[in-house]
Amino acid sequence: GEACDLDASHHICGGFLSAAIAALLTSPLDLVKTRIQVRPECVGIVATTLEIVRKEGFAAFFRGSVARILVVAPQCALTIAIFEDCRRLLIGAPDPSPP
Repeated sequence: GEACDLDASHHICGGFLSAAIAALLTSPLDLVKTRIQVRPECVGIVATTLEIVRKEGFAAFFRGSVARILVVAPQCALTIAIFEDCRRLLIGAPDPSPP
């Protein structure tokens, strides 16, 4: 198929949305990793996960997700948009923005 050139707004929206989804989906793993790193009594992924569920409930895995998304998503959106603009400049592709 043909390649589709998208303008910066598409890259920003795509980067923001993809980063928001990734941040939300990886929050539980990030919490377990952090607990294992900072608490010597937390040993092992399964044991730490079960302890979090038992003591704090399932919602604990997503506590702070909004703040994480608000930090990560704009960074990713800008990174992807800038990368795509630089790529376009370097390869000499035409600007897809309307005249």
